[in-house]
Amino acid sequence: MSRRDIEERPGRGPTRPANGRFGKLLRQLRLERCLSQAELGRRTGLGHSIISRYETGERLPRRRTLAAIADALGLEPPDRVTLFAAAGYVYGMEEDEYAMD
Repeated sequence: MSRRDIEERPGRGPTRPANGRFGKLLRQLRLERCLSQAELGRRTGLGHSIISRYETGERLPRRRTLAAIADALGLEPPDRVTLFAAAGYVYGMEEDEYAMD
């Protein structure tokens, strides 16, 4: 997956405000795997600054970006569902398997 495929574009991500739950969970999962923001960024094709924005709750990722993050973290299905739910997505609702709540 190229950086262009998962890069953030205005108006394409979740539209409801972040409550901080997603950012805290992303940070926890990243640190449990001993990854820096820069390393997670390299594994996903994102810059470390966008990872930081996700962790601080400034932004929420689109589904495709979130899937790349989950893959880079090596998440098993239960943790993957939890991460998507924290970002406001519901499992089993669209072609990518996740839809907005």
